Amino acid sequence: MLMFTTLVLYKLDFYVEKQRMRIYKAVVVCAPLVSCAAVQSWAHDGGTWHLTEGIIQWMLVCATCLLHVGWKILFIWEARPSKEDLDLPMSFRSVRYLDIFGSLRRRPSR
Repeated sequence: MLMFTTLVLYKLDFYVEKQRMRIYKAVVVCAPLVSCAAVQSWAHDGGTWHLTEGIIQWMLVCATCLLHVGWKILFIWEARPSKEDLDLPMSFRSVRYLDIFGSLRRRPSR
């Protein structure tokens, strides 16, 4: 449910090109899928730990954590202010909608 809500918010709020949006969506979707694979592997073993499966499960759990951290880093990276547009994060639609007089579109490019 959280993944779906995040994807909807990304679609509504991000103002980026389609290729970058696909990358963000893939990172958001991959983390819960890898987590489900780890849980499924653990449940398939009957909830017991074996040496080889335990290592695989822990690697999947670590990959899940890294994907979640990557998701946050990508979001923070996208929220960085742009230097040419009044130091505002122009990748968000809500920031673009704040420009009600169109001053950013009328500014001469440098």
